[in-house]
Amino acid sequence: MTRALIEKPGCLHDKRPISCAEDTSATLSGAVQNKLSAALEIANAFPPYINAYRKGMGYNDITQAMIAAIKEVTQFFHTGSPILGILDLDMEKFYDRIPAVLQAHSLHNVGAPNQGYVEWVMEDLGENKVFIKTIEALLVTTFLTGLKQGKGISCPLASLTGVLLGQTWQQPIPGQPGTASNPHHAYQFQIMSPKDRAQCKQIQLLIQSYCDDNARFITANTVADLITRCQAYIAMAADFTIVTQMGCKTKKTSLNIYGAPPDTKIPDMYCLSWSYEAERPIWEKIQVNTQTIHWTSQISPEEHTSKTEAMLQKDKLFNKKFGIHINMAGDV
Repeated sequence: MTRALIEKPGCLHDKRPISCAEDTSATLSGAVQNKLSAALEIANAFPPYINAYRKGMGYNDITQAMIAAIKEVTQFFHTGSPILGILDLDMEKFYDRIPAVLQAHSLHNVGAPNQGYVEWVMEDLGENKVFIKTIEALLVTTFLTGLKQGKGISCPLASLTGVLLGQTWQQPIPGQPGTASNPHHAYQFQIMSPKDRAQCKQIQLLIQSYCDDNARFITANTVADLITRCQAYIAMAADFTIVTQMGCKTKKTSLNIYGAPPDTKIPDMYCLSWSYEAERPIWEKIQVNTQTIHWTSQISPEEHTSKTEAMLQKDKLFNKKFGIHINMAGDV
């Protein structure tokens, strides 16, 4: 494998490593990836919120889910609607820093045996040479960490790592358990059918994931509870970065809050995450943005239901099974 260090736009001293796998190695990896990806889909190993490198899915699903949630909470806000927080976590150089043990654990986590796929991954990291080209010299070394561009098996491994972060984010907060109607503080709203009031649609947004870009939807009835929950989920993400030694990019990590009362003061929030350069956890501040909804013309829940139903009928996004759960008869 040959790896070239490419200039990143606007970054004088930061390089982006681009790998070019040797033809035979890339072909074999592609054949293995085709079988692995098909098996993972058949086994339902990927939760609905995993959007990367899956047939018929993409970053569009995450963007539209974000827009749908913000549209619902801002345009159709009524008395009793929860305050919504969207924690957007960006992992630092995600693709290049997934260690071998985490790649193996990601496969083991979905039931892969030690022989076969796990064995392939461990042999692929360490038992090959990489030629690193720089303007100064050509270095010959061993590839020990990260996923390799040009190798098909890197794609499902990246998505499986996202599953581990999602499992971390689905842990309940001590002292603030989720309820049957709102498990683990997900953003959820109910749409009644105008033809049959016994029928309804439940839409639930919990997590959206695309490799290094992950979003956690958090709700609460008060600003104080929302802040407590957001801090808890930030801490969960921090634990994940420290255990895996994959830091988060705080410049791109943000918390956006929708539906808070006017003049709400949100405290500064910090994330303790792993620093690859310092080789230890460090505290860094994350961006917090508050979008205030002015409650000048609140609408009734009935009007909210009919307007949202009309929006759903118009927007085919909600008829897709990916990213957003919609089932009839109240099932989530």
